[in-house]
Amino acid sequence: MRAPRLALLMLRVQLLNELQYRANLAVQLLQNVLALVIGVITIDLVFSHVDDLEGWSRPQLLVLFGVFTLVGGLLRMIVRPVFARLVEDVREGGFDFVLAKPVDTQLWVSSRAVDLWQGIDVLFGLGVIAWATTLLPAQIRVTDVVMFCVALLLGTVILYCFLFSLVTTSFWFVRTEEIAELFQYVYQAGRWPMTIYPGWLRAALTFVVPIGLSVSLPADALLSRLSGYTLLGEFAVAVAFVAFTRWIFRVGIRNYTGASA
Repeated sequence: MRAPRLALLMLRVQLLNELQYRANLAVQLLQNVLALVIGVITIDLVFSHVDDLEGWSRPQLLVLFGVFTLVGGLLRMIVRPVFARLVEDVREGGFDFVLAKPVDTQLWVSSRAVDLWQGIDVLFGLGVIAWATTLLPAQIRVTDVVMFCVALLLGTVILYCFLFSLVTTSFWFVRTEEIAELFQYVYQAGRWPMTIYPGWLRAALTFVVPIGLSVSLPADALLSRLSGYTLLGEFAVAVAFVAFTRWIFRVGIRNYTGASA
């Protein structure tokens, strides 16, 4: 129980630090509102020319867009600042102090940075999802909501582990910030159904860069399109990603030479 309490304490400290810069909220709010409006307008423009997009109706695509916004907000709020801090510490030698902490190193690294204002997109994503579900012809079932929450949690864990594994390469390579920036561009593919992409790209966005697992599957769950077997498969993938991330991080630590090198 010590580790979860420590993680929550670290997040609380980071939130208090972020609250000192409330002016950032207005700027971030404006940016996120513009991105949200443009996203909805783009969907409306698409459906002004077609009745459905590869089997997806307008309300269904809005659900997907809401999940895309929600997951993107979580990544930018919790994941991206953690990775930026890790890369900086490894490059400048500050990781020595992290290793000196009497706690699990990966837990410490993963809970010491947060960008509070990016959480606006989390709220916006939930709002879009709630609005879109009212437009669906069929009523959302309780089982759909439960499967959605599980799929969303597993998908976020998978993306976190994927990105963490990439950023761990900073133990071997000096500059890895471009990896995170490149991912932001690739992640944009998640706002559209995987079915619109050719087979090779759909496979890449599912098994190489797991955007499909993290965005499309939660949306499918809420739309009663996700089977229990698929959800079980996502759980197995998440466990595999967690195990691989733990392993590659330990290998990276052994390769770390410290500030004196």
